[in-house]
Amino acid sequence: MHVYNTPPSADMSGLWPVLSAYFGCLAIFMILFAALYIWVFWRILTKAGYSGWLSLLNLIGGLGTLVVLLILAFGDWPVFASLRRAPYVPPTGPGSQPYYPAPGYAPVAPPAPGYAPPAPPAPTAAPAGTPENQPPAPPAPPVQ
Repeated sequence: MHVYNTPPSADMSGLWPVLSAYFGCLAIFMILFAALYIWVFWRILTKAGYSGWLSLLNLIGGLGTLVVLLILAFGDWPVFASLRRAPYVPPTGPGSQPYYPAPGYAPVAPPAPGYAPPAPPAPTAAPAGTPENQPPAPPAPPVQ
């Protein structure tokens, strides 16, 4: 009895439902992953100042993702260009820290009340026994 030489069964009707369920779940997973991938890149590109539609380039296999990453890595982000044009207004109000502008930039708004520069220290009296604290010497007696 040679079990290994028997031909395979031609009845594969039980395999098709398993394969279709597997590939159906795989397709759903791939669509969800692609949607998440595009959503993440959409958020990154819009925060950088680019159009979110550039994230659809990721649908072109690895080449689209490479193009998007090269744009992000070596391109001038539009959000930085708008920040360079806008003046900086320092935060004011309770809990805000004093603002010292960077060289070449002047503050737009006056500092908040209570954040004036510190006053110079008050002069202190010299300790006792030093020449500054001695009473004046009595006048010298007249010479006769």
